[in-house]
Amino acid sequence: MKKLVVLVLSIIFSLSLVGTAFGEGLITMDEEIPESVSAVDLSSMSKDDLIALKKAIDSELLNRGELVSDTFTAGTYTVGRDIKPGVFVFTKQDDGLAAMYVYDNEEKYKSRNPSGQAAIAQGESATFNLMDGMVLSIADFNGIIEEKAAPSWAP
Repeated sequence: MKKLVVLVLSIIFSLSLVGTAFGEGLITMDEEIPESVSAVDLSSMSKDDLIALKKAIDSELLNRGELVSDTFTAGTYTVGRDIKPGVFVFTKQDDGLAAMYVYDNEEKYKSRNPSGQAAIAQGESATFNLMDGMVLSIADFNGIIEEKAAPSWAP
C-alpha cells in the first residue's frame, strides 16, 4: 500500500514538470490526467513532504531512464560508478547549510579522512574536480550540478 501511495504521489509530483512542458509546447491539453493522480491533495503536504516526494519521483524517473536531470540531491556517490569523472559545480537551491566532502578513495571515506570539503548555503556554489574512484558525500543538499567546461586551450 505504501508503495502504491508513493507511486501515485510520484506521478502527481511529476506533473509539476508538465507546466514547463506545456510552456514549451511539448504536451498539449488533449492528454488526460489520470483520476488517481488528480485526487491527491498536495496542498495538505508539508514542504519537507513535498521535497521528499519530488526526490522519490525524480529518482524513479531517472531509474527508468525517462528523465535526464541536472538536479542533484544529498547522498554518497562513487566517481566512475554513480557520477562520471570531471569538474563539477554544485549550486544549492534549498534552505539550510550543505556539507560536502570529497575522499580520495573508499578507504579514506570509511576512515572519514576527506581530501576536500565545502559548506554552502542557498544560492552558493562549490566546485570539485572528481576523479575516478573518489567518493563524494553530501548532506542536506538539493540543487543543481553542472559540468564545468574546460578552457578552449586545455587538452
